[in-house]
Amino acid sequence: MYKFKVSPDDILILNHVRMEPGKRIRDGLLLRPIGKEWEAHLWKDLFDAWTFGRLKIEKAPNAGLPATLIEDMRRDISSFSEEQQKEARRRFKYVEALDRAIKDRRAQRRAESQSPAEQRPQRVSLRPESLGSFAIRQFALLGPEGGDKAPDGTSLRSWYRRYVRSGRMLAALIPQWHRRGWFNTPTSNRLCEVASAVMAEYLQVHWLTQEQPSALSIFALVKNEIERRGGKSQINRPGIG
Repeated sequence: MYKFKVSPDDILILNHVRMEPGKRIRDGLLLRPIGKEWEAHLWKDLFDAWTFGRLKIEKAPNAGLPATLIEDMRRDISSFSEEQQKEARRRFKYVEALDRAIKDRRAQRRAESQSPAEQRPQRVSLRPESLGSFAIRQFALLGPEGGDKAPDGTSLRSWYRRYVRSGRMLAALIPQWHRRGWFNTPTSNRLCEVASAVMAEYLQVHWLTQEQPSALSIFALVKNEIERRGGKSQINRPGIG
C-alpha cells in the first residue's frame, strides 16, 4: 500500500538529500545519494517522509513532453518571435497562479488532517470546468497581462502539465506556431481573413457568372488582390522554410 510510482530517471529528495532510485526490495526501495553507496529504505519510512514533506519526487526532466517541444526548449527563448514570447509570458501568468493555488490547497488539506495516520499524499483534481472558472477569475485580476480573453480550462491544464513536466521552464509555454505553419500565427490569421474576404468576393463577382473564366485566370486575380490588400494592411507575407 506504500509503493510509489518512481521511474529510473526520477530524483528523490529525502531530507534535502538528492538520491537516485534503484531496484525495489522487499518492503522497500534502494536509494543512492548522488556519488555515494546504495541505501535500503522501507516503504513505510518513505511514506511517512512524503506525508510530512521530507520527501519530494523530482520527475524525470521532460517526461511525457512532445519531442518537438523538448527540441524548442533547448533554444534561447529570445530566438522565438516577439508574439511567441509575449504569449508564453501571458500563459505563465495563469500557470503561476494555478501552481500557487495548488500548493496552497495541498497545504490546507494537510493541515486539516486529524492525525498522521489519516494523511495521504495530497492531490488536486485538474478538471477543465474548474480550471475554466479559475482562469476567468485570474483574467479579471491580471488586467492587460491576461490577454484579450481567459484561456479555457483544457488549455490551462495542458500548459500547467507542460510547465511542471519540463521542470518549470518558461520555454515549455512557448506556442508551437512555427511547427504548424504560418497560417496559425496571429499575424497570418489576419492575412487569412483578408484572403477569405477576397476569395468570397471573387467567387461572387467573377466565377459565378455566365462567362465562368478559367480557374487559372481567377487564381492569378485572387493572388494579386490578396497581396495588394495584405500590403495595405501592413501584413508581411510569410517566408518559406
